[in-house]
Amino acid sequence: MVKLCNVATVPFTVRVFLLEQLDYLAHNGFAVSVVCNEDPVFRQDLPATISYRPIQMDRTTSMGSTWLSLWQMYRLFSAEKFDMIQYQTPKAALLASLAGWITGVPVRLYCQWGIRYVGVHGWQRTLFRFFEWLTCLLSTHVSPDSRGNLEFSVKEGLYTADKASVVHFGSANGVDMDRFAWEQKDEWRRNARSELGIGAEDVVFGFVGRLNRDKGINELVEVFLQLAQGPGSAHLLLIGPMEEQGGLEPDVLQAIDSRADIHYLGERWDVEKYYAVMDAFVLPSYREGFGSVLLEAQAMAVPVITTDIPGPREAIADGETGLLIPPRDTEALRAAMLRLREDPKLRSAMGNAGRDFVGRRFRQSEFWPQVLLHRRKLLGEKCQEGVL
Repeated sequence: MVKLCNVATVPFTVRVFLLEQLDYLAHNGFAVSVVCNEDPVFRQDLPATISYRPIQMDRTTSMGSTWLSLWQMYRLFSAEKFDMIQYQTPKAALLASLAGWITGVPVRLYCQWGIRYVGVHGWQRTLFRFFEWLTCLLSTHVSPDSRGNLEFSVKEGLYTADKASVVHFGSANGVDMDRFAWEQKDEWRRNARSELGIGAEDVVFGFVGRLNRDKGINELVEVFLQLAQGPGSAHLLLIGPMEEQGGLEPDVLQAIDSRADIHYLGERWDVEKYYAVMDAFVLPSYREGFGSVLLEAQAMAVPVITTDIPGPREAIADGETGLLIPPRDTEALRAAMLRLREDPKLRSAMGNAGRDFVGRRFRQSEFWPQVLLHRRKLLGEKCQEGVL
């Protein structure tokens, strides 16, 4: 069997985006290992097909912890002699690409889910751009999750076009259309709205993801508070981890914590039931790899509002399944949210079109075989030898 190791900084990334995909690869000729931070609950949830190799990686620039993580990764790669390593999140990608290059791992695949330096300025942009360039240089292949990010990266000189490829139509994992069961939407909607104290006719805007500045949360809450002052009842539903140094404004944090019409649920593993609550999904991100949450919302027949940047612009059909707006533009965001709040027929039409759009292009059942073919192609000679 071909030995594959997936490296991410935190278990959350693996659990949300990759666990079932890695299990699929494990049933199709791969011996799969996962490297990420230690998490006893995550260890218990792993299928028997996947080996867990915890290595602590923090998201800070602490040199001591960074060198320790690199040393542990070097020792693991040296001992296991993986045929392929793949990595996603910025810190994990940098360390894994370096350790993999030093130890001579034959296939080093950078799954480029977003480009970190796009959301920052000044010296931080220069530093993060260098890290991104170095990760790409040390990788034998790069697989962005959108063609927009591939084109941007080539234009930026991060790598050449012949070193990169997008799997299928893009995204990290496609969408499980059975999980986001449109047929159960009405029941889930009634139950969750009752749980949250939201009226049947109230309009609900929703967000799923990490709550930080780069996701546009400051603008989203600011615009929602403006809309809440006008006529009609509206609610804002926020789901995802709150980052300690996420750059949220004090008044935004206070509003999230104190207002009855803003519902913050933290991390949830049953997000499909809460997409059903939403009348419109909003992702006003500054930067994004693809925006898998946009696919999930559309799979539940929820219209979307997102920014016109690489990734998200490929995840929706502008004007048909949702609305594209410029990033950091509160006036455009307000106009889009107001338009959907005031037009239930448009919401319904866009929602139905979104369900069809995702079903035609992003079904998980069609995406995983494409991932398998992609990995086999990168492995090349081992596949020809009949190992896979």
